[in-house]
Amino acid sequence: MTAAAPNSERTDIWGALLAAGQRFQNTCGKAVLLLFSDMNDTCARYYAGISLHGAEVLVLDYQSGNSDTEVQAFWTDAMIRRCARSVRFVHVDEPIPELP
Repeated sequence: MTAAAPNSERTDIWGALLAAGQRFQNTCGKAVLLLFSDMNDTCARYYAGISLHGAEVLVLDYQSGNSDTEVQAFWTDAMIRRCARSVRFVHVDEPIPELP
């Protein structure tokens, strides 16, 4: 299956989650989603019906400053509610964790 993220000139995290969910829909086995982002969605679009189909999500190079805890909590909750198996945030100076 091919899926494309909606065109955007900004950071469209919801669009990326939508496209990933479409790709994972017919995946047999473990799905892994790598997001290289500060998780600051500047597009302000929301897409209904997003499902991550049990994917393991790693947010790499994550650094948002003073609101780290709030941003992590928001996106962790949002992705778990959309069927992510787990969500982990990895700062630029941390090693990438092994996946279960």
